[in-house]
Amino acid sequence: TIDLFTMAAALSRCTQSFKLQSPTAVHESNLVRIWCEEAHGRINNTIDTIQNPAFTARTKLMTEIAREMVDKESTVPVHPLGF
Repeated sequence: TIDLFTMAAALSRCTQSFKLQSPTAVHESNLVRIWCEEAHGRINNTIDTIQNPAFTARTKLMTEIAREMVDKESTVPVHPLGF
């Protein structure tokens, strides 16, 4: 996910700040720590979601609906008023 990329980018920047002995390195480190902890939580939630059988079932149903729409080249249901 984008969270993995942003975590890597933030950590890289923070590491560079420490290597260059930037006066803001500790502040950046605190920001990165908060960001990575929050992102870690989102990543874990996403992993939990995609491992859930209900999610898998919904995804299969969405795939079926999409295939029907592609085959018909339109929405599948007919308008209730006949339009």
